Formats: sequence, C-alpha cells, structure tokens
Amino acid sequence: MSYELKIDPKKRAGSRFIGKVRKALVTAIVDEKSETGINQQKLATALGVHRSVINRMLKGDSNITLRSIGELAWALGWEPDFTMKRRVKHDASNGAPEHVSLQRKSAATSSGKVAIYSQTNSTKGDQTKFVEAAE
Repeated sequence: MSYELKIDPKKRAGSRFIGKVRKALVTAIVDEKSETGINQQKLATALGVHRSVINRMLKGDSNITLRSIGELAWALGWEPDFTMKRRVKHDASNGAPEHVSLQRKSAATSSGKVAIYSQTNSTKGDQTKFVEAAE
C-alpha cells in the first residue's frame, strides 16, 4: 500500500520559512553559547520565562511569533534581519527549478529572412521550436 501526501504550496512555503527561522535561531544560540557560554536557562531568565518555553520554541513544539524572535535576538545580543526575494519557479512534478533557455537563429532564404526560436527546458528535456517569417 502506498500513500501520497498532498501539501498545499501555500502551507509548504509557510512551513519551510518557519523551519529556516528556527534553524537560524538555533544556529545563533549555538554560536553565542560557544563565545559567551549562554544557555537556555540564561535566555529564559533574561526574558522572564521558564526554560521550557525557550526549549519548546527552539524544538518547534510551540508557535513562534515575530515578537518572540525579536525578544530572543535581544536576549542573545543579536539583531534579527529579514529579507524577501522572488522565488525560483519550480516544476510541479518534482520541485526542481525549471531551467529554460531561448535561442534565436536567423537564416536567409529566397523569400526573405526566417527567424527560428528554439526553447529548451533542461529539467524536462522538452524542446519547442517557433518559426517566424519576415519579408
């Protein structure tokens, strides 16, 4: 028996972002721990919460908010940074980026110039040709 798990692209994007934020927080804490010796108990004391609250946030067992990210960064002596960028278009079949190249070749014929456009999708191996005639 096989199961197919369908995840809405919107939810997948949100979950991946949250995962990246958690990973960045854990990395910052590990870096800070190696430099200053800070631990979850010291972070919790600085924020006025129980150590288990910090543990749940970092493990992913509780919802992490923008405020809690800012407060954790403050307790670490770090400053959070947020960047948005356009996402790469992905092929729906396997999530790999679609790489499409377009080439133009011109050829002279007795009736005039002909432009041939060749579009290749390297992910799927598809190739499409367009012919444009000019007089």
